[in-house]
Amino acid sequence: DGVLPNGAEVLQRLRRGEGGFSKTELSWMKALFDRFRIPNTADVHKDDLQVMMERLGYMMTDKDTIQNVLAAITKFSTLNFSEFTMFAENLSVHEIEQFRRVFATFDGDNRGRLSFSELRHFMLRIGITPLRAQLKEAMALVGLDP
Repeated sequence: DGVLPNGAEVLQRLRRGEGGFSKTELSWMKALFDRFRIPNTADVHKDDLQVMMERLGYMMTDKDTIQNVLAAITKFSTLNFSEFTMFAENLSVHEIEQFRRVFATFDGDNRGRLSFSELRHFMLRIGITPLRAQLKEAMALVGLDP
């Protein structure tokens, strides 16, 4: 719909090692934040974070992960937009660390890349049931042939 960032944009940012979010990502986050904002306040409630992060495409949104990441941001039950973006960035860092840890278990030869078959097993391990077309798209996104 023009607001949600595409995978290539996010992947480029991650490859460059840049922190923060693009304007497109921030726009999407702000729209979602406003949708969940507590009426007559500038805050969202921590109990809404799991659903919010799932809608933003995060995968590690179990209650314990949300609580642990949130504890580093605030001790209060509500977050303003700045705290929300800080929370999202910290959750991103956590997810990337976990994905790298799992990835390393599938990269037996330490080449830093996975074969088509290894990618399928990797995606299944992180909770994605990939279709063949999705695997081909993922490989093409990073410039590899299946």
